[in-house]
Amino acid sequence: MKHTISLAVLLGALWWVLSGYAQPLLLGLGAFSVGFTLWLARRMDVVDHESHPIHISWPLARFWMRLLREIAVSNLQVIAAILSPRRHPIHPHFLRVRTRQESALGQVLLANSITLTPGTVTVQQTGDELLVHALTTASAQGVREGPLDARKLARINSSIALDAIVADAGPDNIEEFIRDVDLVLDGTDNAETRYVINDACLKRGIPWIYGGVVGVRGLVMSIMPAAGPCFRCLYPEPPAPGNMPTCDTLGVLATVPSLVAALQTTEALKILAGATPTPGVLSVDPWQMQFQAIDLKRRDDCPACVRREYAFLDQGRTSRALRLCGRDMVQISPPEPTHIDLEALQRTL
Repeated sequence: MKHTISLAVLLGALWWVLSGYAQPLLLGLGAFSVGFTLWLARRMDVVDHESHPIHISWPLARFWMRLLREIAVSNLQVIAAILSPRRHPIHPHFLRVRTRQESALGQVLLANSITLTPGTVTVQQTGDELLVHALTTASAQGVREGPLDARKLARINSSIALDAIVADAGPDNIEEFIRDVDLVLDGTDNAETRYVINDACLKRGIPWIYGGVVGVRGLVMSIMPAAGPCFRCLYPEPPAPGNMPTCDTLGVLATVPSLVAALQTTEALKILAGATPTPGVLSVDPWQMQFQAIDLKRRDDCPACVRREYAFLDQGRTSRALRLCGRDMVQISPPEPTHIDLEALQRTL
């Protein structure tokens, strides 16, 4: 009902400002037209779904200010790509963005805002995901999940400094990402990337905390390069496709990732405070309320932490095609920036 009242007030004010009439007859006609519009909107069942309630006007004004800033920055990026294509190469590609907007109004605003920003165009909306075409890698920075999550974390704790990086972590860039860090927390959704993280952290002597979730169970393991087992002591080789359950086959109980993340955070605080992290592997099953500490020793023949062979930092060992868990899609990353004529590809399929 509040949306209906908001729409009535907005339409009435708009009619009065644009007409400038104050005579009783004309005001009555204006009220009739507003009422007729409201009746049509309710008959079309859109008034409570697509209207613009007054109570979101102030947040929307702040959103437009931020959007204008993003448009200005994107204009500069596009101009730089045109004037200096070697320093700012054009790399057209598609990406999917989760809207995280519950209302249709919020989804439409986000989709159109992306299109208004030079260098990006919203092509399609499917559920809570938008298919976006970006002109350059820099153009995708503002619409990917990284900067959006950074702003959300900054609102939670404004005293921390956040450096959000939007990129696919792989053997070609992982060492650059972790070069100056003290600790790495695993939040990935595929085994292959974890092997890359393991090799990079062992090579640079950086502790990292593995966290994995499938179904109703989760695993947490603190990996200290100086002593103790590593990820390849737990899983010596990546599993063959179809040999292990995934979130696609078993799903994920929504409470388990939060529990695993809380345990990872606790382990991180221990390491950063100089305390000894929990040895071995912690297995949690909140569905059965079972918590088990699994003793894990360093394997004498481990190629990573014993022989110091970092095979997964070799780009030839790592696949360029990853199945994104739970999204019914495969991400293909070419070794070099590549232009793909999607229309020509469609004709050949």
